[in-house]
Amino acid sequence: MRQFSVREPAFWEAWPAHLKHLQDDYRSLGGGLATYFLGPEDPASPAIVALGMAPGFTLSRHSHSCHRFEIVMEGSFDAGRGNVVTTGDAMISAPFISYGPHVAGPGGSKSLEIFGDYKASYTQALQTPDGVFHCDSSTVAGYAEYRAVQRKYAMSMVEARAMQDSLGAAPDGGVPDQHFLSPRDPAFWTNCPAERADLRALMQARPGRLAFFRMGGAADKLPYVAVIKLDPGECLAAESRHGNRFKALVTGSTSTLPAGSVIDAAPGEVTPPLTAGSDGALLYEIFADLRDIAPRYASARFTKQAI
Repeated sequence: MRQFSVREPAFWEAWPAHLKHLQDDYRSLGGGLATYFLGPEDPASPAIVALGMAPGFTLSRHSHSCHRFEIVMEGSFDAGRGNVVTTGDAMISAPFISYGPHVAGPGGSKSLEIFGDYKASYTQALQTPDGVFHCDSSTVAGYAEYRAVQRKYAMSMVEARAMQDSLGAAPDGGVPDQHFLSPRDPAFWTNCPAERADLRALMQARPGRLAFFRMGGAADKLPYVAVIKLDPGECLAAESRHGNRFKALVTGSTSTLPAGSVIDAAPGEVTPPLTAGSDGALLYEIFADLRDIAPRYASARFTKQAI
């Protein structure tokens, strides 16, 4: 089990050697990249890519070939259409649904992007007025092509949105863009896959303090994201599960962890109990094995401690 803070340099060292050119480039721009796999270290495995953006950095509009869920761990960025996302917010996008430009705020930003498969994180599709460019950034030459396309078709946020809107509705009939989610919105806490009555029952026992997000369809077997709000002094018990798990303490604190902390746990490893401090805690937990979800959040797993 590994435990870090997104503020620690060591957190940003986890990165495959064959993609070092990507990490080096982001570092040269004042940002950072790191990867944590939710399974074998294989391009086909789901993975979490940490992205650090320096103040004012612009991430061009693009898409990936897999489902994606992003959590803002620190800072803020302007994602367009009046959406300025801040610490604790999340975004979700389907395959080949473009998102961006993202412009980092005055304090920069740090976020965690969960990809349904790791290879899709570095094989981007860039939408331009001349069509879609598919870029494979796994090689130095491929990444150079990606950057060249970005420079050639550098667009303002307004221009990029207008081009995307001109292509028509998204597959679900809505705006062709990522969906924005905020735990400050009461609707956030109603999210649960329709077919999971067991998870819905757990949410009803913790109204406004537990939500579940499925990446993809019921048959995709992609990671689940659970979001838990702990009241001051509330403790979520230690646990050991079948699959890989990744926990992110976004806001608040626990007795052992400050905001910005993450825990990366392998199958069978026991993660420590988490007792919220006087300011409570907002926790995102990502599970690779769907069998691990419901047992984790049974009412008996939550107890109240003196603080």
